[in-house]
Amino acid sequence: MIAKPNKPIIFATDLSWSENGQYVVSSHSLNHDIIISASHNNQATDNEWNAEQLFLSGIMASLLNTYLDLSKKANLDNLGFECTATGQAELADGKMKFTFIHVYPKAFVKKAADIETALVLLEKAKKVCPLYNSVNAEIIQHSEAAVAKKKNEAA
Repeated sequence: MIAKPNKPIIFATDLSWSENGQYVVSSHSLNHDIIISASHNNQATDNEWNAEQLFLSGIMASLLNTYLDLSKKANLDNLGFECTATGQAELADGKMKFTFIHVYPKAFVKKAADIETALVLLEKAKKVCPLYNSVNAEIIQHSEAAVAKKKNEAA
């Protein structure tokens, strides 16, 4: 999503907490809720994510949205996208915060000639991604692009 000058985009969500320790996030524009664990470690139940995992997921999703917007304008045929993010949280300046985030996006394109374009667009997406630009941690991106394999082709 690339904003137009003087046209802000407003996002809204709701959060509720109950005695059982669950946080529930909802949005008026969606029909389902997300249950969030109060745990900072990865010991949540199968249906719960912690806030830190959602934070990293949001960064990846924002990068993907930005990349897809740029790709559409460049008429690049994307056939897939995968991404992993890892975040390092630690005590810094007397506060617990993310200090480094490594993002590993991999774009899958139709033909080898498109690989370089995809890499350029991933770098441009990094520069204009709204969440990247909103985070205080250092974000290090390790971009890759490859030709997508056909479904019946062995990996």
